[in-house]
Amino acid sequence: MTLEEIDQLIADWRTKIDLVSHDLMDLHGLSTYQRLAGEAGFPQVQLTGITEMEVNPALEAMNELFQHFNLLLDVIDSDSLPLISADEMADQLIGVLR
Repeated sequence: MTLEEIDQLIADWRTKIDLVSHDLMDLHGLSTYQRLAGEAGFPQVQLTGITEMEVNPALEAMNELFQHFNLLLDVIDSDSLPLISADEMADQLIGVLR
């Protein structure tokens, strides 16, 4: 796999992540979600019965999704870190040009 192919894959991932990020932010901004999760100044709604059994695991999954999404962003953003030092890159380029 070439560097260009890797760069293209990363660019594709960034596009997809931007879309997902907007969707997650929209969800997080919904007052229904905020009330159920007890966020944005709302006290967490106390659920009971079947609603509690179905909603609480979904809220836990959403919290886990937000955490994993942040980890994914960190990995994708780390692609900007150089794999070799600038001096090593310069030496390689000089070697190729000779």
